[in-house]
Amino acid sequence: MIWLADSSAGRVFAVRPALNAVVPVALASSTEETVGPLSALATGPDALYAIEPARRRVLRLDRQGRVMQAFGGDVLRQPRAIAVDRHRRVYVTDGIERRMHLFRAGRHAGSFTAQSFGATEFSDLRVQDDELVIADAPGGRVHLFRVLPEEPAS
Repeated sequence: MIWLADSSAGRVFAVRPALNAVVPVALASSTEETVGPLSALATGPDALYAIEPARRRVLRLDRQGRVMQAFGGDVLRQPRAIAVDRHRRVYVTDGIERRMHLFRAGRHAGSFTAQSFGATEFSDLRVQDDELVIADAPGGRVHLFRVLPEEPAS
């Protein structure tokens, strides 16, 4: 399945190529709160993750479009790109701060400058298998980094 966000109309679609179908997903919150337009999506092993730029936060959605968790609103100023690794760590770039923020279980776990990765800026992010891919448009480069599992607490 492929997920698409139409930020201008504030809708999410599930594309099912095998069925030749495009299905709109109704976004719903467990509260009466309305979900605003989404600008970026990433699939994780347990959920779909989306950036809601108007509220400067990340939404964790189930496959039916229900909001299971919202986080990052206290840290993010202009969230742009998002990626999720197989360990459920969420990476979000911030256009104003020019940083990448890391979240674990919806909690802020740290932030990094583009320069700390040898990049000029974070233009886009992806996680593929065990690699974090960072696009650096101004620098004209793509950076690959190995994603390691969490070390067990001692």
